[in-house]
Amino acid sequence: MSREIKKCCICSLEYIGYGNNATPVKEGRCCDVCNSFKVVPARMDNLMDMMRTTTKNNTKEKKDGKNEKHTYRYD
Repeated sequence: MSREIKKCCICSLEYIGYGNNATPVKEGRCCDVCNSFKVVPARMDNLMDMMRTTTKNNTKEKKDGKNEKHTYRYD
C-alpha cells in the first residue's frame, strides 16, 4: 500500500493510500469520504439517467382492437 500523503482533488484534505478515481465529479484522485458521499452517488445518478433513456427508447406503445394501450419493451 502506498504510504505517500496525497491531497484529495475534491475536498483538498490529505489522505494516505491510493485514493479513488474521482470521475465524474472531478479529474484526479479523491479520498474515501468523497468517494463514498460524492463520487459513487454521482455515478449512480449517471447510471439511472442512462437506464431511463435506454428504457424510454426501447419501449413502444401499441393499441389492441379495443383501443387500449399496451406497453411493450424490446430489449
